[in-house]
Amino acid sequence: MATTFFNPSDPSTNKLWSKELYRETRKKTVATKFIGATSDSLIQILDDTQKHPGDKITYTLRMQLNGAGVLGFGLLEGNEEAMTFYTNSLLIDNLRHAVKLQGSVSQQRVPWDLLNEAKIALSDWYSSRYDVALLNHLGGNSAQSSPNYTGNNLPVAPDANHQIFAGTATSEATLTSAMTFTLSLVDQCVAKAKTLTPAIRPVRLKNGEYYVMFLHPFQVQALRKSTTAGDWKDIQLAAMQGGQIEDNPIFTGALGMFNGVVLHEDARVPYGDNSQNLLHTDLGAPAAGTTSVARAIFCGAQSAVIAFGRSYNWPTKYKWVTQADDYEDQVGVAVGSVWGATKSVFNGSDFATLVVSTWAQLS
Repeated sequence: MATTFFNPSDPSTNKLWSKELYRETRKKTVATKFIGATSDSLIQILDDTQKHPGDKITYTLRMQLNGAGVLGFGLLEGNEEAMTFYTNSLLIDNLRHAVKLQGSVSQQRVPWDLLNEAKIALSDWYSSRYDVALLNHLGGNSAQSSPNYTGNNLPVAPDANHQIFAGTATSEATLTSAMTFTLSLVDQCVAKAKTLTPAIRPVRLKNGEYYVMFLHPFQVQALRKSTTAGDWKDIQLAAMQGGQIEDNPIFTGALGMFNGVVLHEDARVPYGDNSQNLLHTDLGAPAAGTTSVARAIFCGAQSAVIAFGRSYNWPTKYKWVTQADDYEDQVGVAVGSVWGATKSVFNGSDFATLVVSTWAQLS
């Protein structure tokens, strides 16, 4: 009697798990839910490396014209304005990880499927790695210099015009315990975003336009404990108001909304130094020598870009390999993806992010 059997390394199984990893990544992570194909997305996919060979993408920003123009019978010839273009680039590379299962008797000793657990563990690992890389970039966490944690591109520290300090501080080193996160800093970000050159555009959805802000849990705690009238209450009153928001990932898991800014909490927001940040030591420190400092990140459209290699088409952007060794008594499970991510920086300035540095400490 003939039977049909798919072994663990069958390509069909790989494809199934690749799609499952994509779905799980979208559910487990914060930053990746904001990835989109258009320039109105917070994190834009650049598809050049999916269509053509090469490991580097250079993309361009055209600045707005600002000339006065010519009135009436004035001579236009000779008064033309030159267009200004700035470029940024990102590299893609292969990032892989694997788990090896030792001995078939191990499966006999436990009641769960070890092979399935290995794939879930790798799914968790890649889900976390996307958030770590993207938030390292968005927060300008140049203290983390390993490309393993930065999407194969080194983060760029925020420039002076795109960093805000709580209270009267002029640097992260001068922050004190009284200079915690408040909603007034959200108002300050919105006002600054609208008046910068170029202005920070909000993320556009079918039911409106919104900015997004990522807060460290200690900054959220400061908001909850704030005695300033209306701080946390205002967030809750504004949370999820309006129609059609249930279908928009920008709102999924949000703390709430204030002044058109959707607030999200994530422990991967750059925080403290290496001795403090025991939960996510892969983030490095926001700034050398600082403690009890967190960097909230205010984001608009095209805050960051992400790209994938040609063999990793959306949504199947991962390659799964299951390999038997030692006469099939050992099984290794590996996952890899060719990708890269970076913050949008043009002419030495952040394009669509503001970093808000505050005192942040568990209390």
